[in-house]
Amino acid sequence: MDPVALARELGRTLAESEEYRAYQKAKQQVEEHEAAKIMLEDFRRKQLALEQKALRGEEPSSAEVEQLKKLSEILGYNPYIREYLLAEMGFSQLLLEVQETIADAAGLELPGFGGEKPARAGEKEDRAAEEPAHAGKKEDKAEETAKAEESKAE
Repeated sequence: MDPVALARELGRTLAESEEYRAYQKAKQQVEEHEAAKIMLEDFRRKQLALEQKALRGEEPSSAEVEQLKKLSEILGYNPYIREYLLAEMGFSQLLLEVQETIADAAGLELPGFGGEKPARAGEKEDRAAEEPAHAGKKEDKAEETAKAEESKAE
């Protein structure tokens, strides 16, 4: 197997993914709205400047951090930018999962991942922190409790 040929195929598959299509659609929407485009470019410029400052070992001022935070909040009110950022994050997460899966298959540990295995396609991730208690399990427990009480009453 040629790894480069497989990478090309993977690239084509990623370009057909729902995440990529959503990202491209949201990107096009931002491009079509000049105000949104300018706001996003300004945010990215300021974000990059702070990141570069941190990479040089300099501490960003609290005013700079606060300004970026406020700008981020303002961007969240623009539906085109909000959708773009969410779609970008979704596609980035897919790329990260692919990278982790490739590293895992090659027996590599990526820095910053603590050696955790990525979720495989089709496997359900642990979403306990994101979702409330499973409704089905609650219903099962309630049903069991009701049956137990009926048995006691008889």
